Amino acid sequence: MSSLVKSKLLSIATTGLFVNFDPQESEKYYVEVGDFLDLSASSLEPEELFKLYEMQFYLALMTSHDVDAKTFLDRIIDQFGDKNSQRVVLLKAMFVEAQGDKKGAAELLGSDPDQVRLSRRLVTFSRTSNDNESYITNLNYYLNIQPSDLVAWAEWGDEYFKIHHYDKAIHCYKEILLHEPYAYNMFYKVGLAYYYRFIQESKVKMDKKDRILEVWEVIREARNNFLRCIELCDTHSKAWSGIERITESDLNKFLDKHSTNQTKEYLEENAKLHRLAIAKLQK
Repeated sequence: MSSLVKSKLLSIATTGLFVNFDPQESEKYYVEVGDFLDLSASSLEPEELFKLYEMQFYLALMTSHDVDAKTFLDRIIDQFGDKNSQRVVLLKAMFVEAQGDKKGAAELLGSDPDQVRLSRRLVTFSRTSNDNESYITNLNYYLNIQPSDLVAWAEWGDEYFKIHHYDKAIHCYKEILLHEPYAYNMFYKVGLAYYYRFIQESKVKMDKKDRILEVWEVIREARNNFLRCIELCDTHSKAWSGIERITESDLNKFLDKHSTNQTKEYLEENAKLHRLAIAKLQK
């Protein structure tokens, strides 16, 4: 068993990153997870096996492999049971709805309208609705009931990111990192949210030193999180691109004009990181 492959797949499953996969990524990971389970299922701990079965069920439906989705649903029920399990109920509802029986899915999920709307939204991975406010409200409601659902935290963060509430998105992503401290993709998302917050705040005129230092703190957080992502996954090209952009930022000129020992050290580090990022991205 490749421990690196295992760690990667479990991290994706736990954090729910697969819900944002494009069709090509979904198909790629559907094949990869299937191959991994064929070789290594018997050596996994029960919790690990459940997570990968669950993710493979989702990936199977997302790639229109409904027969395989049913196979993995049956495996989950056979090996782990389905009594008093909200997660298994969601899987059942997802499969029923994928077959076109929305009424049956709603009956499985229960009668509470907020629970039904949220659960169905998660289950069908609906990304087309523009009603972010209602979805955010439902996610908030759901997480008050199920605060350990890391997939929902990832969804919540993504919704806040879409409407430019970057601080709230960062809070959601950091909640995931409390449980999964090696989820490098989450460090990338935190870094990206800080970077966009920096862009947002730097649009305000920066004519005072205090204002420049406030914005500097934000971009430093972006850089630190990109670097943590790279520390965990040296080949993460998007994080390296983030480092490249940060080290080319016009803020560096302002910091050079208002130099302190701290800003001088930061700019020296940026120069080294810029050269390293360029070299990594050219490979």
